[in-house]
Amino acid sequence: MRDPDAVVIGGGPGGAAVSMELARLGHRVVVYERTRFPRFHVGESLVPGVNDLLWDLGLDEKIERAAFQVKRGGNLTSPSGRYVKFHLSLIQDQLRKPYTFQVLRSRFDEILLDHSRETGAEIHEGTAVVGLLQEGSRVVGVTVGSPGSPVRDVRAPVVIDASGRETFVASRFRHRRRDPRLNKVSIWGHFDGVIRDPGPDEGNLIAAVFDRGWFWIIPLAGGATSVGAVVDADAVKRRKSGPALFDEFVAACPFVADRMRHAVRVTPLETVSNLAYRATRFSGDGYVLVGDAAVFLDPIYSYGVYLALKMGRLAARQVHECLQAGGVTAKAFEGYEASIRREVEVVFTQIYNWYRFIGDKERVDRFVPLMIRWVTLRRSFSLLFSGMYDQLDPEGPPAMVQLLRKPLARTAP
Repeated sequence: MRDPDAVVIGGGPGGAAVSMELARLGHRVVVYERTRFPRFHVGESLVPGVNDLLWDLGLDEKIERAAFQVKRGGNLTSPSGRYVKFHLSLIQDQLRKPYTFQVLRSRFDEILLDHSRETGAEIHEGTAVVGLLQEGSRVVGVTVGSPGSPVRDVRAPVVIDASGRETFVASRFRHRRRDPRLNKVSIWGHFDGVIRDPGPDEGNLIAAVFDRGWFWIIPLAGGATSVGAVVDADAVKRRKSGPALFDEFVAACPFVADRMRHAVRVTPLETVSNLAYRATRFSGDGYVLVGDAAVFLDPIYSYGVYLALKMGRLAARQVHECLQAGGVTAKAFEGYEASIRREVEVVFTQIYNWYRFIGDKERVDRFVPLMIRWVTLRRSFSLLFSGMYDQLDPEGPPAMVQLLRKPLARTAP
């Protein structure tokens, strides 16, 4: 059998998107995924911008039929316990659908990878990429291995790294850079019995601010709820770990403690450190990075799946052009890299501003009542959480940085 046209490292959303697009364009694509699906994964809350990408990839009907929890908006909760709801219906004129989903990632990712397989990509689960093949500075393939089998070399004109937080290529080339301004740690798990909002708001994402950082509460179909705390790394150093530390954070946030008063943990707690990073290069001769293998920001804006799908589609189109032209070069990916970096910088600006905002708890308590009063603020907040990051101007409305730079009038709680 001839060598593949492309090797993809990782079968998550980015790897599935790039492989199905390349297979649809007539290329022989081989995906190596070190785990076997389904597998547990964080990142359950989708933004509405994902809907357009799923439509373009031919996956929208499959996701609709999967019966995931519908997400129609979100809640922002202040340290004093007041909360405001913002609904995607406020910006439905700019969305394909005024809702999206809270997904069980094990099932969601499996649907995407199966669709890639049906499209024509060759999927090898339980097979790890353990090395890169190079000729000078050019990547020309990978070395792979699976339990019970010897390692072997697989050559290809392009290697697409969709390995997620493993950052396979960037780590080996020492291109991964941690963001010191976002030195955060996340502790999270799934729980049964978490109290939800009634009616159509049952699936709302909740961001609850407290004096150590913030919590997410993500309702999932079937009764389970993803709950996670995001705090400064200094808050977990030299302290108790695991369940005891998570329980300490819950106790420090009365809103979350009340919602979880009957909750039972149904998965092990997971801890992720060094949340934010980016690669200094997203591409080179013979390789390109997509999704978390290139950049990971912070969970506050649910950016991961959206960016992985978007980068996967864009990378596939550029790889197709390169293969037709005779070779994958870093220069050919300059436009891809520039467009993604522009968007990422906008989101980083919003995230920096978010943490400046929640660093002043009295300011959060004043802001929430203003959002309750003013629909324009709720609309802007809805836009920010919609996934249309490339349409946001970091220096003007409706970007969060503009909203939160302005002094807030003191409002009675």
